[in-house]
Amino acid sequence: MKTTRALIGKIDDSILDRLCRRGDGKLSASAIVPVRREISSASRPVRTRIKVAYLGPEGTFTHQAVLARFGSSADFVASQTIDSVFDLVKNHTVDYAVLPVENTLQGVVGQTVDLLGKAGLPLIVDEIVTPINFVLASRCDTLDEIRRIYSKREAFPQCAKFLNQPALARVEHVHSTSTAEAARQAASEPGGAALSPGIAATMAGLPIRFRNVENNARNKTRFLVLGHRQPERTGHDQTSVFGKVRNVVGGLVDLLRSFSDRGINLTRIESRPMDDAVDFESWFYINFDGHIDDEPVREIIAEHDMIWLGSFRRRDGGMPR
Repeated sequence: MKTTRALIGKIDDSILDRLCRRGDGKLSASAIVPVRREISSASRPVRTRIKVAYLGPEGTFTHQAVLARFGSSADFVASQTIDSVFDLVKNHTVDYAVLPVENTLQGVVGQTVDLLGKAGLPLIVDEIVTPINFVLASRCDTLDEIRRIYSKREAFPQCAKFLNQPALARVEHVHSTSTAEAARQAASEPGGAALSPGIAATMAGLPIRFRNVENNARNKTRFLVLGHRQPERTGHDQTSVFGKVRNVVGGLVDLLRSFSDRGINLTRIESRPMDDAVDFESWFYINFDGHIDDEPVREIIAEHDMIWLGSFRRRDGGMPR
């Protein structure tokens, strides 16, 4: 059964890549992907119904990313903390878990990478890159009718340009526990509005009045897909590791030179505190091009006694290249 599922996955990716390369403009790659996703998702019950955990609640950007990756026919488990989501996949309670790892504006989600480092297991099997697009949703027909806007604290500065217009100058900003909760609160209050993902507004039955109200249209979040079946090499892969650097002169330089000497492109290096550090040694979360099956990658991991976290296909804007 595992061999069959792996073969089906290879066929799916192969067909998708060929369609994207041969597109003549009549059907864009962005239109092909959702069709392929839903066909694949709907056919899973014939093979096996997968279970996916993610950082809840429903209606958040994480929920939106999960649906984009797995379609609507999987069984989803919305958990309230990063730790609980991680434990579900680590203990094989679910097949996959999806956790945020990096945002273009706010940087690395330290809790996610620290859990991976402490587990010491190659759990990363894929990534999802999704744009962070906010909508303003409300039952009010005009901006002048809005009295309160609900959202997470972080959302307000990210949408400041839209909120600074005169019609919204005196509107109260109310901090919610999540963007999904913001939509539910706004839906129940006359004069209420929400800054939220489109999915949250739709689930709350709240009309979307304005789309893409964020300041930075390039803002994206990268999510990691965690699981137990490491994907095979595709030729467009990346590897994540945790590596320790001794607190000596040139320690970090020596590590970086090892990558340069092997022609390996580093895409991220992030210093992280770890419980077992002594004498101010530093652990680093490192992401770089290549796959564990590539000899230079195996060499550098062995040379520096790194913890391999996974090798997986690189996604660009959520689309295969």
